[in-house]
Parts: sequence; C-alpha cells; structure tokens
Amino acid sequence: MFLKYVFITMVSCILHVTAPETSHDQRLKEDISTSGWTESCITDGTSRHCYELFDTEVTWKKASDLCKHDGGTLAIIESIEQQTFIEDLIKKRTFNSSGLWIGSDKLHPEEGRAWANGERFSYVNWAPGEPNSMINENCVELRTNNGTWNDVVCRKNNGVICDVKGRWLNLKDRLVAWDEALNICDKDGGTPMTLESPEKQILLFGIIQLENLTVEGIWLGSNKVHPERNLTWTDGKKFTYVNWAKGEPNNYVENCVEIDTHNKMWNDLECTLLRGYICEKTAEVTPYKLQEVYIIIITVGSALVIVVGFTTLCCILHKRNKRKKKHEYYKDVQNMEMFQPEIEYNLVS
Repeated sequence: MFLKYVFITMVSCILHVTAPETSHDQRLKEDISTSGWTESCITDGTSRHCYELFDTEVTWKKASDLCKHDGGTLAIIESIEQQTFIEDLIKKRTFNSSGLWIGSDKLHPEEGRAWANGERFSYVNWAPGEPNSMINENCVELRTNNGTWNDVVCRKNNGVICDVKGRWLNLKDRLVAWDEALNICDKDGGTPMTLESPEKQILLFGIIQLENLTVEGIWLGSNKVHPERNLTWTDGKKFTYVNWAKGEPNNYVENCVEIDTHNKMWNDLECTLLRGYICEKTAEVTPYKLQEVYIIIITVGSALVIVVGFTTLCCILHKRNKRKKKHEYYKDVQNMEMFQPEIEYNLVS
C-alpha cells in the first residue's frame, strides 16, 4: 500500500512538472502545403495522414493499385477531423469526377462493414439512405459535391484519394532550363520529378489536370540520356519504366528528358531549352513527442531507496514552495495594511 502511494505521488509530481502545454489546433491539424508544395497533411498527435487527390477516373481496384505504386493506400477516414480536412481540400479544386474512391471494398451487410485493411468502421459519413446495399455495391466513394459517402459497384470509374507517406510535389507553371530547375528544386530539398511506373505517370497527369498547367512540356529528373549507356535518373537509379515518343531518344546531344503535357510521351532534348518543371521530395515526418516514463529496476532494495528518496525530495520542494507562497501572501497583506488610508471618526456625544 505504501509503495502504491509513493508511486502515485511520483507520477503526479512528474506530470505536474513536465506536462507540456500544447494547443488543440497544434495537435489536431497541420497544413504543410506552404511554399507551393501541393501536399496537405492532418496530424492527430501520434500519426500523420498526407493526402493526394486525383481526377483520374479508374475502377476501385485500379485506384488501389495507383496509391500502392505511389507508396500509399486509398484513404481510410476514421474521424470527423479527417473528413472535414479532405472536404476542404476538395473545395479548393474542380473535379470532373462525381466521386472519389476511399479505402473500402468490403461492404457486406452480413459480415459487417470494414476498410480494406480489415479494420471496422469507427466513423461514417453516409449520404441519406446510404448504404442501400444494392447488388454488388461493395465499394465506397466520397462524393465531390458534398463529401458524403455512397456505396457503389467497384467497377465504376471515379477519382482517387490516396493517403501517401509524405511525398510532396511542387508544380511550377513557368519556363526554365533543366539546370535551373534542378537548382530550384534542390534549394527546397527536392529534385525534378522521376517516373518509375505507368501508375505514377497517370497520377502525374491527374495533378496536371487539376492544377491547370499551361506549359507544353515538363522537365523530368534525368540529364543522362546517352543511348550507348544505361539510362538513369539524377539519383543514379536506372530507368524501370519509359514512355518514349516514337523514334525517341534520338540524339546524343539531347541529354535531358521532357514529358509532353498533350500526348504524355517522353522526348530527349537539349538541356538549355526552356520547359516547365515539377519538384518532388519526401516529407521528413517528425512525430510529436509523447511523454515517456522510464522505470529502471536495479534491485528491490535499491529501487525502494530511490523511490523513497525521490518522494521525500518532491515533498520537501512542495512544502518549500507552499511556505514561499504563504510568506508572499502575508507580505502582501502587510503591504496592504501599510498603505491603508487614514480614516477619521467624529464621535458625537
């Protein structure tokens, strides 16, 4: 019983001294779309969700594959804060799609509704009358006009909401040479965008469509296009996917790569020509510090000495602080008495 009391006293003392003051807004939401980076994230205090929204219309299965190739998953919405945050992102853009896929293809009424990862729904935002469990309506879309959820057939074509691991893009609708694009991206901690898969190229054009870029060509992250050598990106990785236009690459002098925003094909060209560019970088996520309690058990006897000693010290400091406050209180009272105005009483006999 004594040890229990001592332990509670220690924990109370530690929390009283070390508990940080963190505002609700700071813990809840963090917008990292500053400086032109298009990604936005929401933080709930222990984890961060970064969303990419695309107007690329595909089936649910294709949407899931697209997000996986981009290092993420279809968005799983577990709170009203996440829902509201995504709705705010949608309002900032114009979508051709009436719905955006989110991460559930398991709407089986007899088995219970769950996300694709197997977790049960802890939050829902169904439209009135939904889910209506029509035949084969096993997937969930988020409607772009009002943010409500609807169960639909998984083969429908919709836009996509990916929950990615903090990969940010910065789209620049101005023309520069390849070296300048590299330097600008490098200053912001990024590189010109690379395309390692057809899925990533599809996502790229979903962003281009949403951002209404007007440039005819965009620099990609390669200035090492030598036909007699292996093609590589600026980070040294070899090309695992290419989408060259017919007859390209065709010139030894043309060492840089652009992607045509109209036909979506790649072309090698001189690095001094002017093109648009997209910077890409991976977010450095620093989680919020949680309070930690370290318990070191040496021996029962030693631990008891440490516990008692710490508790005694804590109590001494507490009493000292209490006496100090009491002394200050009486001092204030004395000062008040010293400065009381003199009052004369006229006694009438």
